[in-house]
This record gives sequence, structure tokens and C-alpha cells, in this order.
Amino acid sequence: GHIDLGYNGSIYSYGNYDEDNRSKNSIYGDGVLICGSEVDFINFSVKHKTIVYQYVIDLSLEEARMIDNQINHLLKDTYYFKNPGVKGAHLTNLQEQSNFYSFYKFNNQPYKTYNMFTTNCVMLANAILESSGLKLFQLSGIITPGSYYSYLEELVATQSVPIERIIHTY
Repeated sequence: GHIDLGYNGSIYSYGNYDEDNRSKNSIYGDGVLICGSEVDFINFSVKHKTIVYQYVIDLSLEEARMIDNQINHLLKDTYYFKNPGVKGAHLTNLQEQSNFYSFYKFNNQPYKTYNMFTTNCVMLANAILESSGLKLFQLSGIITPGSYYSYLEELVATQSVPIERIIHTY
């Protein structure tokens, strides 16, 4: 599984996307942040036969302001990463579908090095969400997209925060 964060029409997808700088089994490597159009990203995923579960949380103006600040803080620690254009690679496929993507690497830890079990897509998405002041989950141990999905499903069921689930299928 994988977790991306959509916010104000943009997607923020953190992963081990640099095929030249990752371990053979893709457990660790350079962390890469994809920024682009949320709608295009969802359409790309569905076109490539991925079911997308989108969770929409209603934020107050103050919560949104804090998320804006956190995203800006994260982006200050990045530099533009030029995709080497390897045919069939995830980043190349995205660029072939739309011009509205940029790729970034981080200058410093914790996101400079992606690690499937610790510094992964869930950690970045959760750091952004928690910056809003919302304490949605208590993450501990190995944080996985599956455990985050379970937390989100529980929020939908209990409505302890205003949240909506939208499922995009192919």
C-alpha cells in the first residue's frame, strides 16, 4: 500500500522513487517528494489499475493555516530533482501523463533517506496532518499504510472528526 496527501488541489507523495539511488529490494534509498495536481495523480493511478481511497477531512481555517506552514517548512528543506527519464519508471510515467509534476529530494533527515519501516509515506503524511493540531492517531512501532488505512476507516465509522471517504476505481 501507499499513502499520499492531497491538499488544496495538490498531491504530496513521498517515496523511494529514485531508481538509481535505492536498495535492490527498495527498502531504503533517497527520499523523493512528488508534488503536482491531485486530480491528475488520482486519474493516473486509476488508469494504472490502482483503486484510490480518498479521505477528505474538513479543516478549520486555523488548521489549514498550520498545514500550509508545515508544507512550506518541509519544502524549504528540498531541492529540485530532475528525473533521469528511465523508460517505464514511476516518475517518467507521471511526466508522460502530465507536465504538472515536480520532484524534490530532501537536504536533511529525517526525509533525506526513505526507509520502508520508519521514514516512509505514512510518516510524512502524518507529520503534515498532525501539524494542524488534529491528533487523529497515535502511531508507534512500524508505521504502515495498512495501519493508517485502518485508522482512517475507524474515523469514517465513528465520525469523531468530520471525514468523508471517496473510492476511485478503474
